[in-house]
Amino acid sequence: MIHSLVIAYLILSGVGTILLAVHSWQRREAAGVRPFVGFLVTMAFYLIGYALKLGLPGLEEKLFGMRVEYLGVPLSPVFWFLLCLSFTGYEPTHRRRYLTLFIIPVITILLAFTNSWHQLIYVNPHLQQYGPFTSLHFTKGVWYLVQIIYANLLMLSGAVLLLIYLRHAAPFYRRQTLILLFGFILPWVLLFLYLAGITPYGINIHACSMPLIAAVYAWGLFRRQLFTLAPVARNSLVESMSDAMLTFDRSGRLVDCNVTASRLFGFSPDSAMGKTAQELLGGWPELTAALAMTEGVIECCPAPDGAGAWEITITQVTQRWGRDGVRLVVCHDISELKRAGDELRELNRTLELRVESEIGRRLKQERIMAHQAKLMAMGEMLGAIAHQWRQPLATLGMNVQWFAALRKQRAPLPDEWNEFEKSSLHQIRHMSDTIDEFRDFYRNDKPRVRFPVTDSVNEALRLVAAQFASHDIHLRVTADRAPLPEVLGVVGELTQVLLNLLANARDAIAELRRTDGSAVQGLIALHASVAEGSVVVSVTDNGEGVPPEIAEQIYEPSFTTREASGGSGIGLYLSRMIVQDRFDGTLTHRSSPGGTTFIITLPAHGEPDGPKRSGV
Repeated sequence: MIHSLVIAYLILSGVGTILLAVHSWQRREAAGVRPFVGFLVTMAFYLIGYALKLGLPGLEEKLFGMRVEYLGVPLSPVFWFLLCLSFTGYEPTHRRRYLTLFIIPVITILLAFTNSWHQLIYVNPHLQQYGPFTSLHFTKGVWYLVQIIYANLLMLSGAVLLLIYLRHAAPFYRRQTLILLFGFILPWVLLFLYLAGITPYGINIHACSMPLIAAVYAWGLFRRQLFTLAPVARNSLVESMSDAMLTFDRSGRLVDCNVTASRLFGFSPDSAMGKTAQELLGGWPELTAALAMTEGVIECCPAPDGAGAWEITITQVTQRWGRDGVRLVVCHDISELKRAGDELRELNRTLELRVESEIGRRLKQERIMAHQAKLMAMGEMLGAIAHQWRQPLATLGMNVQWFAALRKQRAPLPDEWNEFEKSSLHQIRHMSDTIDEFRDFYRNDKPRVRFPVTDSVNEALRLVAAQFASHDIHLRVTADRAPLPEVLGVVGELTQVLLNLLANARDAIAELRRTDGSAVQGLIALHASVAEGSVVVSVTDNGEGVPPEIAEQIYEPSFTTREASGGSGIGLYLSRMIVQDRFDGTLTHRSSPGGTTFIITLPAHGEPDGPKRSGV
């Protein structure tokens, strides 16, 4: 009676294991499923082969059962080890490396089927009676020991991987890991008891425990979502997400969540697993209602306390075989985005009121005002004013320092007093004019007059000469002819352009000195000429040059490579705008590692009237 029950138990367990393998194969795209199926199939061969070995009467029949058993016994530890590799994320990048693990098991199978020729697996097989069981006994061969050692090394290695992973796994995946570890520890202990001969009636209790392991794995598969998500991907990505992530199975029960989700919805991951969305998210009515959908997006889901807004994305993860899988819920905090949107709408509303009022007052200047609204913000205007004030302030500072030093030496002479007063007042007037010029920069009614380029060149040189001398920069000014033809534009704005270009040249030389650590002699050449009906003014420096990759970006607003030293990125942008809009000219440049040349080309409007003016 016991004999029949054990055999029936083994056969039914083998069939059940095969059915579990077939069902698991439907989830073969999940991490670990393929080696798990291989483990189940080899376990089935092991169970059925051992049942035949116990149930068949004669020696040859029992040897046949043992050969069937050996179709699974050597391979089972390999698939167990591959399962551990896949589950913990240590599997090789190239799967062909798996094949090396099968070399010894395949040799074992071949030797088991040809043992009568070499007797490397077993020697002297014979029958021995143990109570109701007639068991097959033999002396273990050399290769039998090799296979036992290899199998135990694989099983121990897999267990070590699981134990290492267990230390860092999230709570939900710790349960999965413990399930896999239980599938190793129990049969491993029983295997040693069987090999030591401590078993009732000589029964292989290791084989008899395999159905129990299959049942535990089946429970983990159906109840604990053993292969629902890849744990390594989950740990490395999901836990690092700033968004809240929830995963619900087909029955609507929570199977996974990250720390952000547990904090947002106020539950513990350990206690929340297996509960429905209604039980966990009762305070979020819009979200619980949306979870009835297959998939979709809630663009603005308010938090229960009204302290924030969330964008909820629900994604149905469809499995490869066409069945519905899990639903992935990602909650993204859009509170700042919503606040910014409200502020932008309010800004647009007030901006429209201002624009309507301005259009009523200045209808003739609509195009200029619209252009100004697009190109200039208050911060840009302040930056531009500061950019133009830097040179006059520096000159004033140098005047004060010079005068203070002079007073320490002796009493200033009347001419020196007059020069100090004249220079300082000129700089103050220039700063005042700068405010007016920037305030009226986009006015369409500013008069455009004919004037000689020489006036702007001389004014710019007068403003920077002292400063450049203090920086050990030599200015070389040349012209093809004097006087130069006149140009048509706004008086003073060409001086601004030249000041910008000279300041950039000075900064380029200073940057070269800083990077090279040498006191290179600074040289800036300003040259004026006439070519094909145009007046051409070039500013050349021996600085570090403009890198080719940013050659076009230097004219963009707010682009600067000298932000740390106070650069605003507005100078070249405004300079090109002035040359194009006020003078109908062009501003270009060419650069090399030895320096940069900026070229202003302005249409000529005839020779200067009256007596010849002084040249450059």
